[in-house]
Amino acid sequence: MVAGVLALCALWPALAAYGERANHNPAPVELGQLAIGWPQTGEFADWKPDYMRPDAVVHRSYQRGAAPVALTLLYYRNQDRSKSLISSINHLAGYKDPWHPTAAAQRTETAGGRALALQETVLRRGDRALLVWSWMRIGGHDTTTSYAGKLLQARSKLLLRGDDGAALMLSTPIDDSPDAARAALRAFLADNLQAVDQALDAAAQKH
Repeated sequence: MVAGVLALCALWPALAAYGERANHNPAPVELGQLAIGWPQTGEFADWKPDYMRPDAVVHRSYQRGAAPVALTLLYYRNQDRSKSLISSINHLAGYKDPWHPTAAAQRTETAGGRALALQETVLRRGDRALLVWSWMRIGGHDTTTSYAGKLLQARSKLLLRGDDGAALMLSTPIDDSPDAARAALRAFLADNLQAVDQALDAAAQKH
């Protein structure tokens, strides 16, 4: 047993180096196949999440019905201390941002044939407000917690599938009714979550 432990200790640096090389993906992130079924529209708010700089960004607004919905994707690859999907410095709004979170809660929506856990946040700027639904997708799985996200990252790297991951956010204005804002986000998910999943999964498979 002692000999086995010593042999493993001797081999561990080489195994770790091999894992890092195998998980490194030099290819640029491609999200061009994002086939959203709603028509694009103009921006309705100047809010942007305060995250470490990702490898690829998508921020577009769409509208089908009374309320517009903005889709924000932040995609990370070959993560390190300078860019990481899961970090204590990543926030929906920065300390000096004019938008500030005033309420937050966990919720679950049914979309794309599955239950999707979401973080619901209300952001305010003066008399304006946004409802934001956010989550992460790592290794083909969704989560809202850093702990689960780290486990998904570790699993993906153990399987030599890289460390790709994305932060996803849907936002819409809140007028008089939060339920109306939720209905707009829910409709967007129902019509477009599958296309978003497919684009993210396709990007991660280019390894």
